[in-house]
Amino acid sequence: MPLSTSSSNYPRHRAPVKNWLFLWACCLVTASIAVSSVEAYWRSHGHRPSMVDSLEHWAFYRSKVSDNQREHVVLVGSSRIQLGFSTDTFREKFPRHQLTQLAIDSRFPIAVLRDLANDEQFRGIAICSMTALGFLRQNWEDQQDYVEFFHHDYMFHHAWDGIVGSRLKAQLVVLSPKVRIDRVLRAVLTQSPLPEPSYLVTRADRSRLADYSMMNDIESHRRRRVDNHKKWLDNHQRLTAQDWMKDVAKIEELVQRIHRRGGQVVFVRFPTADEHWIVDEATYPKADYWDRMAAYTSARTIHFADIPALSRFELPDTSHLDQKDAPEFTLALLNQLRRHQVVPR
Repeated sequence: MPLSTSSSNYPRHRAPVKNWLFLWACCLVTASIAVSSVEAYWRSHGHRPSMVDSLEHWAFYRSKVSDNQREHVVLVGSSRIQLGFSTDTFREKFPRHQLTQLAIDSRFPIAVLRDLANDEQFRGIAICSMTALGFLRQNWEDQQDYVEFFHHDYMFHHAWDGIVGSRLKAQLVVLSPKVRIDRVLRAVLTQSPLPEPSYLVTRADRSRLADYSMMNDIESHRRRRVDNHKKWLDNHQRLTAQDWMKDVAKIEELVQRIHRRGGQVVFVRFPTADEHWIVDEATYPKADYWDRMAAYTSARTIHFADIPALSRFELPDTSHLDQKDAPEFTLALLNQLRRHQVVPR
């Protein structure tokens, strides 16, 4: 009897399992089709995958450069080196080097350079995008909150997000906050326009691409950027070259700390153009500030205005390179780094 009972009950126990497996398979297929359809829709309307940069994502990459390896090349600065330095071009030319993008948009970079100088495990190359304003002591703490997060709040689960989550977000438009479902539903319900594609994309390695041809009114964007730059300068006291060099001298201590461990520091002045460059020269003239710093520091220095190959590019917003020009600009910059023996020939 037990054998007979077991035999007769067996199909009744297995059937629900098979049904649930079939149901889950149908759900997965349906979800995949739905996501693929939505993804195709947004892409057909010009949207590109883009991740949202964050403290956690930055800290994940900061953690990768503390291992005594001299093959590390770390990009330090703000938006100009994020947009203007093609990470793909560099990796193609120097596949043995580990390139890490640590630039932070709209912030001066000395706090990160100081953190690398204080890190006894960092022995690589720091390519630091700088202007005269970046050397001012009043701007040294701009990126310090990122440094603090890395040293005090960064946890293992943030690393997991950096490895997996960021790469998914950089591959799928549907994960972009710009087309988040609640925003789209709100637009539909209020009969508002659907989200427009952005000219700016943030990639998984924290580099950025800017396609200025996607902007509807580039002239207004240019004027707004220049006006904001002027207002920022008006709200800050200008230092004489002599006082400014006192701040440079303190930063030189950081440079030498990295050099003593076998690392290198390069200060690069990325291009600005037209009204932006005119304002820059009127407030902190290159001959009185940058050139004086270059003669003093032990770091290598590269200024776009000294090198025709770096100064010939159009800057649509007067301050940043378009994605179509970034690879060629990077090749020209790499030639300068070779000339200074920063990277191998």
